[in-house]
Amino acid sequence: MKVWKPTKEQMQPAIAELKLPMGPWAVKYLETLQGYLTANPIFYRAFGPYWWLVKKALVDASFFEFGEVYDADWFEALDYGENGMNLLVAHHYYDEHFGIGPTEQQHVLDGEGEAVDYWLEDPDMEIRVKAKMQEAA
Repeated sequence: MKVWKPTKEQMQPAIAELKLPMGPWAVKYLETLQGYLTANPIFYRAFGPYWWLVKKALVDASFFEFGEVYDADWFEALDYGENGMNLLVAHHYYDEHFGIGPTEQQHVLDGEGEAVDYWLEDPDMEIRVKAKMQEAA
């Protein structure tokens, strides 16, 4: 599966904005995200296919409450080979798409000149979404 993803060079401005080195930033990001997703699980959808980079990082950091299964194919397609970079790119995608529709499951990516429709559904997170909706009702 081939989809366009930003290069490390294209991400340099975002890297330069970090207030911490990449490794400590990634740890802090996951800690903050864990609380945010616990309170607002539906917003995982704004990560689109980059959610699988985030979920694997959460699992690797022993945040198992969001489940342990991730889409290995999408992880492989989007992986940068380093946790911090994966999280930074995922966060960048999230920021760009949150305003479009933070709860939308459908995402459209550039697949080498052709649109690639992607439907995000993580059963572990959808259980949390449903529970949160019932809690609010």
